[in-house]
Amino acid sequence: MKRLIAVGLCVVVLAAGAPARAADGADVTYTGGTAPGIREGAPGTLDTTAVKELKFHSGAAELSVPYEQMTRVEYREENRYKLGVAGTVIVGILKAREKVHTVTITWADDKDTTNVATLEMSREKATGLLDVLKAKTHAVPTVCEAKFNKTCAKTQ
Repeated sequence: MKRLIAVGLCVVVLAAGAPARAADGADVTYTGGTAPGIREGAPGTLDTTAVKELKFHSGAAELSVPYEQMTRVEYREENRYKLGVAGTVIVGILKAREKVHTVTITWADDKDTTNVATLEMSREKATGLLDVLKAKTHAVPTVCEAKFNKTCAKTQ
């Protein structure tokens, strides 16, 4: 009986912790920024195959960011939920905390206006995107993993 309860509890915890995927197969979410025509939380896909620009497709809307105009690229890994000490201890015993991986891209458009787009994606997708951006842009990606990282302290 104890095994049955333990197995049932494990199944519930794992099912609750599984990340939800959008029905259209999207692998990136636009979580905010200054892109016109794209709403916050819009699911979409990234196209890094273009030679001169990074493209984000979300339904009929499209965001194109020229690689040469990118001024800053920042990667962050944070906990999805802030639980406090007691919540962290309890959840830490039952399952691993869910992480959010975001890449923030800053660029200047043709009118010299600064724009920004923050995209949420899987860790694998984020590290792959950073590798592409290192190869194609002049902006050196900043990795902000620790809360007290001095290079990222100003933006927190």
